[in-house]
Amino acid sequence: MLPQKYGSRHLRSIALLIFKVSINLTTTSIRLKGILMTLMNKKILKIIYLCSLIALPSCTFLIKTNKQAQTLSHLGQISGTVSGDGLNGTSIVVGMLKHTNGQVQMTNQKQLDENAAFTFNLPEDQYYLVAYIDENQNFRRDSNERSTMYQSKVNGNSEIILKKNQHQKNITIEFKSLTNNILILNETYTTDKITDNIGKIVSLDSPLFDQENVKLGFWHPIDFVDQVVGGLFLLKPYEQDKTPVIFIHGIMGNPQEFSAVINKLNKNKFQPWVLYYPTGVPLDYISQYLVDALHALHHKYKFNNVQLISHSMGGLIARSYINKHSDANQLFDISLYITINSPLNGLDSAARGVESSPVIIASWRDLASNSKFIKSLHNRRLPKSIPYHLFFSYLDGENGDGLIPLTSQLSVSLQEEALRIYANEASHAGILRDEQFIKRLSAIINSPGQ
Repeated sequence: MLPQKYGSRHLRSIALLIFKVSINLTTTSIRLKGILMTLMNKKILKIIYLCSLIALPSCTFLIKTNKQAQTLSHLGQISGTVSGDGLNGTSIVVGMLKHTNGQVQMTNQKQLDENAAFTFNLPEDQYYLVAYIDENQNFRRDSNERSTMYQSKVNGNSEIILKKNQHQKNITIEFKSLTNNILILNETYTTDKITDNIGKIVSLDSPLFDQENVKLGFWHPIDFVDQVVGGLFLLKPYEQDKTPVIFIHGIMGNPQEFSAVINKLNKNKFQPWVLYYPTGVPLDYISQYLVDALHALHHKYKFNNVQLISHSMGGLIARSYINKHSDANQLFDISLYITINSPLNGLDSAARGVESSPVIIASWRDLASNSKFIKSLHNRRLPKSIPYHLFFSYLDGENGDGLIPLTSQLSVSLQEEALRIYANEASHAGILRDEQFIKRLSAIINSPGQ
């Protein structure tokens, strides 16, 4: 129980103060917000919880945060393959249909990957799975294009009922003939915009990367996807003779943080691409998006290899992506993997937050030390064919870079996989502007194996 001195007026004042302080943090310290929340006195956490019963703007904000985090933490998964004759060399799209307000809507769709497989992460609902040969590659099922619908071999049903946290695996969609045997017609398309943004050209000066959007992606990631929309972006039109270098930011970050690095990139040999995502989302969903996005772009451009440059939490996403890429029938190589001040061992502070905070951001669960996600990254060794360079930094008098402790930046098992390890005296975010670091990084990008 709370002491009697904490009346409703005190609750309002304290909760509002905490909220205002957290919202108005500077760019650097805003990265500490999630960690600071985990270190707060348990009495303060209880006060915030009690305050959620009071009609305050800050409480409404936290209630919405909790609701969206819960939704993301309870998504189900539908995965499977497409089979049939005459499909080799074709562009196959798998789509997810559902009935909404009397209409049939295509809510998600993606190109089939190199293993003829697909994966969708979805909220609980009733869905229908379709596949079609996208002959004109317009990402729409035209009436003259071959298409088919999933039907269960057990009971013949077409609908898939997905419950919270349920995984419907090994689903097979079959093309049984050369005819169009789709059972649902005239669907409308309300596909997620983050899929539509794959390969879209943007400028690093785009308002997409404003700090308000960054904060939205952390606290209310579902709103971010609906209103702001991230994606895997190109900064200039694709050039066949240049290797894509993919920059992956960390928690509360955005692609603009790599501006100094990108400005020094050898534009005669490389082309920068940037991944922009809501950082409050489970990290496995982001790495799966990167799998789907790079497959779609390879289908279009046929590049031979990519490089992955990742900062902070982005290093965990990149590592998760590499594991999935290694499991696939690889159509292109990863010619460089770099982590910069990444919490490779997870964070004890995030673990304490998951244990005691009444509001838990979904990505915290993955960042927590000894989380299932962190363990999955350490259970597999990096392929020897991928040059891995590990950067870490420290500050005088600090156990790390001011945010990530050295014990997490320097995971022993992952150190053993690194071709080289580099130390820098710099802050967590400041390293990306450090001239010595940029010079080293540019040299590695030019010659990954050295």
